[in-house]
Amino acid sequence: MKNLTSLISRWKIEYFKIGSIRSILFLNQEIFFTKKGFEHLLVKHGHNRNIINQTRRLLLLKHAIYILQDVNADIEYRHNNKGKNIMHFWGVTSIINDRKIKVVIQKTNSDDRLIFLSIMDHK
Repeated sequence: MKNLTSLISRWKIEYFKIGSIRSILFLNQEIFFTKKGFEHLLVKHGHNRNIINQTRRLLLLKHAIYILQDVNADIEYRHNNKGKNIMHFWGVTSIINDRKIKVVIQKTNSDDRLIFLSIMDHK
């Protein structure tokens, strides 16, 4: 558990150093790395993700910027209606060292910004 706490602390610093990046995949719009995105790496639906899942996602963070700049990445889109709010989601997938890694970007009608929401690999 001590190792996980140390890993979280280290990646939290690195994550918030990013702040935002402009992505060619989103017509050079800024993508913001917010508290919501960092917390989503550790928690889902109000419950902590298991230690293996948290660790894997934190270690994948080092690929997020590359993926969001990869002109060969696959992009998928979906949306959900939540009352008056429409939630837009983009999955941006690249292959790195024979692993498919996906970054999820979110945008809502109430917050017009693109935000980093998650990163995961496909097993």
